[in-house]
Amino acid sequence: MTDIKWTILTCMAALLYSSAAFAQKEDANWVFGCNTGLNFVNDTFTVFSTNLFTSENAASISSSDGELQLCIGWKDRYDGSNISIFDGNFNLVNNSLSVNLANTFAQGALFIPIIDKEKYLLIHNSVMSNCTENILCPGLYASYIENTDTGWTVTQPNIQIVPTVVDESLAICKHANGGDWWIVCHKGNDLSNDCNNSFYVLRTDKGAVLPATEYKIGQFSCDVGLGMMKFSPSGDKIAYAEVLDWEMEIFEFDRCNGNITNQKKIQLPANSMPYGLEFAPSERYLYITSDRGFANPFNNELGLLYQIDLVNLSRYTVWQDSFDRYVPGQLKIGPDGKIYMAYSPATIPVTNFNYNSQHLSIIASPDSLGAACDFKPFHIYLGDSSYSSASLPNMPNYNLGPLPVYQADAGRDTFYCAGGENIKVFPIGGDSIYGITYQWQPAPGIDTLTNRTQWVLPPPQSRWYYVTLTDTNYIGPSCNSRLDSVYIEVRNCDTVGITETSTLQARIYPNPTTGTLTIELPGGQGG
Repeated sequence: MTDIKWTILTCMAALLYSSAAFAQKEDANWVFGCNTGLNFVNDTFTVFSTNLFTSENAASISSSDGELQLCIGWKDRYDGSNISIFDGNFNLVNNSLSVNLANTFAQGALFIPIIDKEKYLLIHNSVMSNCTENILCPGLYASYIENTDTGWTVTQPNIQIVPTVVDESLAICKHANGGDWWIVCHKGNDLSNDCNNSFYVLRTDKGAVLPATEYKIGQFSCDVGLGMMKFSPSGDKIAYAEVLDWEMEIFEFDRCNGNITNQKKIQLPANSMPYGLEFAPSERYLYITSDRGFANPFNNELGLLYQIDLVNLSRYTVWQDSFDRYVPGQLKIGPDGKIYMAYSPATIPVTNFNYNSQHLSIIASPDSLGAACDFKPFHIYLGDSSYSSASLPNMPNYNLGPLPVYQADAGRDTFYCAGGENIKVFPIGGDSIYGITYQWQPAPGIDTLTNRTQWVLPPPQSRWYYVTLTDTNYIGPSCNSRLDSVYIEVRNCDTVGITETSTLQARIYPNPTTGTLTIELPGGQGG
């Protein structure tokens, strides 16, 4: 079944990333690096100039028709202290200087579109370490930005949504209903050796952010939290990197309730420091950048790009380069289904753009194994005055829709004659659907099985059987189970005519139900 599953995923990925004409285009414009932007049109892109600067923390969002709306950065390339919010023309958004943004967080901010097209939610980290009346505490914050009569304006800045130190990993994913969002971050460390394995999961509800739920799962992290977190395109997996702990983890994610489960650890070579992450469109492969010289710049260690086969957790080294002026940085999948790689400077601080590359690399065929993934180093030239930094903009899969819903079907009602000796078992249900679980009741003769077709012994008297269907399809579990029923009637076939008819009673089904109710009267009349 595994091969079938990955075939289905590959076909879905091709549809998802090749149907640009029908997709929402919130991810059409990338603003990042030094004076750099990419605009994606259909299956290609163009480079444009921005007059903004970012280092690790980059975020931007466009309208559904692909017009740049908001982005973050700063104007002075040598001063990262005034990172703020700008509109699509790179003008400072009203009241945006009141928003506390982190400059050197790998995923320090991201934009969430609210159903109202004239309103966005910015989720962002704070780096303030003191808690006083006028200084923000460290944690995760939300700021609301609206298009008012005077232009884009931050109307509600710095609403604290996680009141504790969080690390620089921040990711979001569409809720299974297709409208709301899940926000996920990881608890950080304030250098007091507060080792933890805590994720915080928050949900939006029509733009409002609900309280966080803490999940304790995975390896204990004892560092300050360097590295990235990424959702898979379908939203049912989370990848999490820990640079200083040299760890790489994969989890399953439930888009209905936000549960994080089933941790798997990916083994990397000794002293590898995973940083950038991205899933291939089919989700079979995960790509990881690693800098084995991060803790000691200019020590001639290697910058590496790995491909992990998530079926068997095998590892392939796609590319390695001598540690020089820059090393592999963040990874991001584009609307064209290709994966782009930025370069991080080999110096601290990362705001020193003299040590940034003027190129991006590209993984042209990310769903192919090994060398067939077609990695092209330094492939995209950004321009004479433009540079890549460590980052690419932090964006979710804006085109991820609601989960599919399958109708429950317990099969057709049937009967048998009491005392008949030829009837041994009855089939109920129908053909099973891959990725769907079925639970039959009542229990006698029917255990909880994953098949819709069941064979039951003739019951001693007429009875209902109920099947509960739960969609656990390859793109994740649906939020609601469905119930259907089938009726097996025991008839007295030795009597006919008036006597037989008079013994029949009206049937009401399905029972119980919250949907359509059918009343079947004697003689086959329905109501």
